[in-house]
Amino acid sequence: MSKSNENTNIHFVMSFVIILISIVIGVSIFPAIKSSITEFQMEEETLAKGKLVNAKIIDKKFIEGDAGIPAMGVPGSPAKYLLTLYANDQTQVLDVKSDFFKKIDVGDEIKAYEYKDHLSIEQDKRKSGWD
Repeated sequence: MSKSNENTNIHFVMSFVIILISIVIGVSIFPAIKSSITEFQMEEETLAKGKLVNAKIIDKKFIEGDAGIPAMGVPGSPAKYLLTLYANDQTQVLDVKSDFFKKIDVGDEIKAYEYKDHLSIEQDKRKSGWD
């Protein structure tokens, strides 16, 4: 055989081996990639619907309301009962009902719903373990 034929054969064999290795690697990695994508999609769907988590009360603040000036048409503002929740590296300040505010202390843990961009206790919609 001539030198160029030997070189061509070596290049062909090397190309074939590289393609074969690439296919084997691709086939072995594909299920892991697919599994990761599926897991990510499920987590996104769960966060869109709300995921029940334990949230810690890290601050509690009462802001007194203002009666306004009714004679001048200046409306008042209602009292606010604010709780700061912490769960899964998220902090959220929530305005809650006064009766719930009075039952909770800083340091307590309550059930909350974690969404993609916020936390909620949804006082009227769901039973979440804090009532």
